[in-house]
Amino acid sequence: MRNRRKRLICRRCFNHIDNQPIKFESGMVGICECCLRGHEQLMYSVAPIVVATGGTFDILHPGHVDSLNWAREQGTMLIVLLNSDESVMCYKGHHPYNEVSDRAKVISGLRAVTDVLIFSEDHPGRLLSVLKPDIWVKGAEYEGKDIPERSVIESYGGKVVFCPMVSGYSTSGLVQRIRREIVSTEVLKDGD
Repeated sequence: MRNRRKRLICRRCFNHIDNQPIKFESGMVGICECCLRGHEQLMYSVAPIVVATGGTFDILHPGHVDSLNWAREQGTMLIVLLNSDESVMCYKGHHPYNEVSDRAKVISGLRAVTDVLIFSEDHPGRLLSVLKPDIWVKGAEYEGKDIPERSVIESYGGKVVFCPMVSGYSTSGLVQRIRREIVSTEVLKDGD
């Protein structure tokens, strides 16, 4: 019996897109780049307001969920641009704790998220120039800073908005707390 690889199929044109650099990661169907360019032709009774946001979303916590819900409230659909493992390594200097396929699965399972796109570059500028969302959402910690996505978004009339910070939650804080727990557990074991 032949070993058959699962192939991603565009949900609009039904062409195989397993070799495309841009893939939606919601189930076994996706969307090809050609159809993605025509996203504004989706059949809506009201013109959609496409909102996009991006990030690593490595260890999901309630702050992420609240931020994604807030982003979705800004429009009619939310596309999450997810850093690939290589992209995370480039800008954070370490591999993510969870692989991109796992992160995409978790993010796409959230009610607020319409779809997930994975990008490999340092920032999602190329993807944004194709997707052309109406609104690009960044965390409030970026307000007043020079963000590379701004020039792309503003080039076609989109706008950048900043999501309020959700206090008490951070991935780095969560990782530090887990490490402290591991160390204290190991110290207790050594003391026995």
